[in-house]
Amino acid sequence: MFAGVSGLSRFTSARAQSIPIPAPLGEYAGDIAETSSGDWLLPWRHDAQAHFQLVLWSPGATSLRSAVAEADADAVEPVLLAEHTLPKRHPSGLHDWANANLLCLNAYTSKYRFAAGSIHSARLYTRDDVGQARSLGTAPVERDGSFFMHVPSDQPLQIELLDRAGKVLKREEGFFWLRRGEQRACVGCHAGPETAPENAVPMILLKSTTPADMTGGDRQISTKGH
Repeated sequence: MFAGVSGLSRFTSARAQSIPIPAPLGEYAGDIAETSSGDWLLPWRHDAQAHFQLVLWSPGATSLRSAVAEADADAVEPVLLAEHTLPKRHPSGLHDWANANLLCLNAYTSKYRFAAGSIHSARLYTRDDVGQARSLGTAPVERDGSFFMHVPSDQPLQIELLDRAGKVLKREEGFFWLRRGEQRACVGCHAGPETAPENAVPMILLKSTTPADMTGGDRQISTKGH
């Protein structure tokens, strides 16, 4: 819907031209605001010698009702002011947790090459107050390369992959963060944003949906059979 000197008109998806809307005579201009009752609030004046005023019109009615009129100024561009209803629940991807969860679907999905079955565990680091890396513990990596961690939120985190003997296979060069209550899942380790995951449930979740807790300091989490 829009207003013009020739009256009110509208466009529809099925028509390539404007369709006039029958309305009381006068000159219309500017935007149209629709009220909660279905009335239209729009600028209107009798003729070119008069000032625009804001009027209310019920579509199909033969008369207008004055809403805002100034003696020596034009009233145009109506904006409705109304209290918004608060939503019952603000949508969010964050949960009411102190920490966060990190799920890796397959650490072997990477731009780096790892021999099949070589990744045994993943060690998590953070940084202390003077910037030194501090280990938070290790978590098991399943045969399909999946691992699941409960990690501290809002602090730097870094992962390194270990073989069965504890030798470092690869360690991240930088750090990343998770927000409080966040659940993040990654396809692999440096897999690239164009890589899609396999359509399969990761083995770590088939074993347990409880993540390895990395929030309590340096610890070794049992791999339980890997």
